[in-house]
Amino acid sequence: MFHGDRNPHVMNYYKDVYSLMKYINMSLRYYKYSPITAGCDWFFKLKETGEYLGVLNVYDLSIKKFRRQNRYCRIGYATKESARRKGYASEAVRSLTKYIFKHYDQIEKIIASIEKDNNPSLIFIKKQGFKYSRSTLFKTDGNTAYELARGIKSD
Repeated sequence: MFHGDRNPHVMNYYKDVYSLMKYINMSLRYYKYSPITAGCDWFFKLKETGEYLGVLNVYDLSIKKFRRQNRYCRIGYATKESARRKGYASEAVRSLTKYIFKHYDQIEKIIASIEKDNNPSLIFIKKQGFKYSRSTLFKTDGNTAYELARGIKSD
């Protein structure tokens, strides 16, 4: 799906099948046995044709985190080149955030950590209703955090 994608912000392990399979297997093992960072990746596709368009990631959904009063989860996303700017990622992220808030009462906010130079993603996440976060919890070198609070409607 991402083979040959020139976007430097799409993770490299999505770009070739061998690396992707390695990542999927590692994720399945890690999240299955991790009491701290439970999460999942989902590929999303067109209903009409079954064509895969992108991937959604959710992290930090573990009971142990909730017991420590961490009332958030983190999301990520990537859309293949030919599906960008067509509304598919908006629909997928909106559906994901609604699902999280509906099924996880403990979650008070959803965090997206985005590379500072990834302008299309920064614009996109703001359109989904996410607001800049002053928290340094999810900011790493070159990244900035945005959050969507429970009760805030996304566009």
